[in-house]
Amino acid sequence: MGLTWSKPKILWIASFKIDFCAMAEASGYVRSIRVTGAQTIKDELQAMRAIDGPVMLEIRLKNGSRSNVGRPSIPPSENKTDFMNFLQLS
Repeated sequence: MGLTWSKPKILWIASFKIDFCAMAEASGYVRSIRVTGAQTIKDELQAMRAIDGPVMLEIRLKNGSRSNVGRPSIPPSENKTDFMNFLQLS
């Protein structure tokens, strides 16, 4: 019996059953924040700057995507570096 790959939609639904914020706090994060909207993300990023210690930001997205969205063209490690640079410049 071989392994089969689940459709991303199934994985997305399952991810909402996992409380990543509780996991972060149990791991010693000072605060964890869950957001769903663009303005909330902006507001929470500003608030995070005032917190001393590790903070986790969970961004929940809607299921699905536009049909014309391409695949990532850079590796995740570069995305992380770009995001960290953005946070320091903002």
